[in-house]
Amino acid sequence: MVAVVPVNITRKTRNLGVAMDANITLSSHINDLCEKAFFFINSIDRIRKYLPPDSLKRLVNALVISQLDYCNSLLYGLPSDELAKSSEYRGLTDCGSSSIIPDNPPVN
Repeated sequence: MVAVVPVNITRKTRNLGVAMDANITLSSHINDLCEKAFFFINSIDRIRKYLPPDSLKRLVNALVISQLDYCNSLLYGLPSDELAKSSEYRGLTDCGSSSIIPDNPPVN
């Protein structure tokens, strides 16, 4: 109780877009990031054949990379198994054979 107002305890709270749980493990934040990245990558994948590679890179940077980079300094020192979750999505956005951004534009 603070002053005369009771304080409710919650399992998860959000501050500046970062989800924190009661133990401050940030696992809920990482899970939220992965859900957002998965959604945006799938959405971009559906329209990528209609976009030139330059526009596709801009779209991935604006929607996926910006989500993964926001407040990433808070993730410093977390166990590697937690960090590996978000690293998978960052790997999907790199230019390469298994990525969403093709190395060579499609030939029409």
